[in-house]
Parts: sequence; structure tokens; C-alpha cells
Amino acid sequence: MSAAPQAALGVAIALLVLAACARGAILADVRDQPARRLAERYLEPLGNWCAIAVVVYLLAVTAAGEVNVPRIGLGVALGVLLAATLLWPERDAEPAAAAPADPDPARPAPPPVRETAGTLWSRPAGR
Repeated sequence: MSAAPQAALGVAIALLVLAACARGAILADVRDQPARRLAERYLEPLGNWCAIAVVVYLLAVTAAGEVNVPRIGLGVALGVLLAATLLWPERDAEPAAAAPADPDPARPAPPPVRETAGTLWSRPAGR
């Protein structure tokens, strides 16, 4: 049972690094818009899976009977780093400006734009 905590720890660290890279891409105002959209889309799923991996690590440590301060502290530290990564406030370059007045009020408003792409695990077939 001692291999399970090591495997879960590796997965948790890898997912934390990927989530931190995604948050860094968002905060750095990456000029490459596809990369920014990709980072915005996958930050939350990476964070969720990292949190699950941290919980699995802590449960595996407990189940293996290897509970001690350094191991539990490592799990808590990973959770705190994950929370800091996910809860970091986004930088607003400029405050939102007021929408310009419509010169032709008789013209109907355009329909709202819908996101057609699915999330990480629910993309439509054929994409």
C-alpha cells in the first residue's frame, strides 16, 4: 500500500504544475489568444483533478499507516498551493468602458453569442 501515496503524490504535483502554468498564462496576458482560451478553459478542470489527487494522497497515506507530520504537511501544503493558484485574482488591464450608444435604436440587438465548444470531457464528436 506504500506505492499508492507515491503515485498519487506524483499525479497531484504534475496537475498542480499544469494548473499553475495555466494561471500564469492567464495572468501574463499572453498575446496568443488560442493559448489564453486554452488556459482559461482547462484551469478549473486541472484544479479539480489536482484537489482529487491531493485527497487520494492523504487517504492513501492514512490507509498505508504512514501518517506523520511531514506527509500530512505535504498534502496540506499542496492543497494550500492549489487554492492560491485557483483563487488568485485576475488582473484587469483597464476598467470596462461604457458601451457606445447605438446610433440606430430601431435596429434589433444581435443574438447572444453561445460557446459551441464543450468542456474538457464533453466535446462533441468530430472535433
